[in-house]
Amino acid sequence: MKKNLAILGGKKSVDKNPPHFIWPPIDKKIEKAVVKQLYKTISIYDRSGIFQEFEDAFSKYHGKKHALLCSSGTLAIHSMFVSANFKEGDEVICPAYTFFATVTPLLSMGVIPVLCDCDENGNIDPKEIKKKITLKTKGVVITHMWGMPCQMDEIVKICKKNNLLLLEDCSHAHGATYKGRVVGSFGDLAAWSLQGPKNITGGEGGILVIDNEEFYYRALLLGHYNKRCKQEIPKTHSLYKYAVTGMGLKYRVHPLAIAIASEIFKDIDKYHKIRSFFAQKIIKEFQNKKGIRTPNFSIDIKPSWYGFIFQYNALCYGTLYSMKHQKHVAKRIG
Repeated sequence: MKKNLAILGGKKSVDKNPPHFIWPPIDKKIEKAVVKQLYKTISIYDRSGIFQEFEDAFSKYHGKKHALLCSSGTLAIHSMFVSANFKEGDEVICPAYTFFATVTPLLSMGVIPVLCDCDENGNIDPKEIKKKITLKTKGVVITHMWGMPCQMDEIVKICKKNNLLLLEDCSHAHGATYKGRVVGSFGDLAAWSLQGPKNITGGEGGILVIDNEEFYYRALLLGHYNKRCKQEIPKTHSLYKYAVTGMGLKYRVHPLAIAIASEIFKDIDKYHKIRSFFAQKIIKEFQNKKGIRTPNFSIDIKPSWYGFIFQYNALCYGTLYSMKHQKHVAKRIG
């Protein structure tokens, strides 16, 4: 006798009450790090202490000169756009499928987001990027959705050919790699969220990485006025005269959040192996099931598995549609 799925009234496979798993796992190391920071200071005004330690480690990991902590991933993305010096009326090509904060900071700047369709894995499609480029296009922002790296070879080539800035939203993809390179190392600028369920988390927080000095100074002025700007922007630089007030915003993160994030970051490789192990088990079980398409990627791509997203096509079970029609609908949906 055929059993019903739980969603259709059948028996549940897991009958324990949630939550079944808590992230991040609060262990003795994290407890010790938070207490240690609590007795040091709960507010850092300049680039020192846990801020400096985490930024140095994060920039080195991604092969960039600078990293800058912010109080959220959204503000890290905003800092990234201000750093790029986009002007009112400029166009920036953005993924149509992403969390809205990948795009919305552009609106506060008067920049025009041009939405671009996705490929079969949900990432921005390089073929569609080419169609969206105009004389007003200044940059392309991409999201490595659910931890799956974008098609970076093609995207980098398009940006270089058209003299466009490449900005990466890596909020889902801490430590994911594309052909041996970690995501966030391809773009002119890259940003991450350090919010609750992210692979590296402090509860709340964000961070961006930058090579270009001018970009870095503008990011500092946006949300890190006074001590940090005076500490890091050379006195001989034209932007130093704005160091005290900056742009009037404060984007500083809380030190206790970074104490947590720092401990998780130290174990990033261990957590990747665990997530990859379970993702591969799921792929193996579902890869030959009718109507289900698991993520499709080559052996030289290593996702970070922030989420495991698969596609369901109910038409694969139907008998009322011709095979030709089923293929057409599946292609259009997926």
